Amino acid sequence: MPITISLLPSNMDGSGSNLFYAIGTLAFSGNYTAGGDTLDFTQVADKLPSTQIIQVFADSQNGNAGYYVPIAGSALNNWKLKAFSGGGAEIAAGAYPASVTTDVVQITITARKLLDWNAFLGRTFAKRFCTYNRNCSDVSRILM
Repeated sequence: MPITISLLPSNMDGSGSNLFYAIGTLAFSGNYTAGGDTLDFTQVADKLPSTQIIQVFADSQNGNAGYYVPIAGSALNNWKLKAFSGGGAEIAAGAYPASVTTDVVQITITARKLLDWNAFLGRTFAKRFCTYNRNCSDVSRILM
């Protein structure tokens, strides 16, 4: 794989109610393809709560004048990452230049969390039952 994604558990946050955030780094090897190189999230799919990636940002962390633009794909394995030189031109097809391979590129991923519908429906039922009957002792274990 020409672009490797590294995610550390300490840089992942799933504390929000519906969104998951992760910050990782990218490593480049091989050749760049005009129009963008493949960015394959199946490399880190086991660390994401779902396959629904909402947004991705990629930025140089060491002051490189170039920049990177993620392009959403139709699946986890067919996103693209375009690389541009400081002047705004896309880098040429061929071997990655040193300005890219030595760059420290950080990636920020926002993915949707999938709800546990059984737990959600159980709590919703319990709350309505409790409100209707005004006796919550029978359903307190469901609300936990």
